[in-house]
Amino acid sequence: MHMIEHMGFSEQASGNMVSIQATGALLASALYTAYCRRLSVTQLVCLSIVMGVLATTGYWGLRGDRSAYVISFVDGFAYMTGMIIQLDLAARVCTLETAGTTFALLMSLANFS
Repeated sequence: MHMIEHMGFSEQASGNMVSIQATGALLASALYTAYCRRLSVTQLVCLSIVMGVLATTGYWGLRGDRSAYVISFVDGFAYMTGMIIQLDLAARVCTLETAGTTFALLMSLANFS
């Protein structure tokens, strides 16, 4: 709503940004399988932090339609990469008996935030 009401983007442009963001997230999900086992846990944690910061601060560079589309793609990619890393690391450390509860709690916290 902020982008439409205060920044002057059309509803169509806003919808396009959401679609592009989802495309970035889909690509991040597909690529994660290519590198997830090659990186150490420490590297994954660092990558997750970097991607979280990038996803949070990426919109500072928003200037117009073109930058909005690029930023939306990068934001979707960065957000999903960070989220998948966190879920993967949680899956690696929790036992099978607690997996359902752990993931329900993680998803609740992610949705709440």
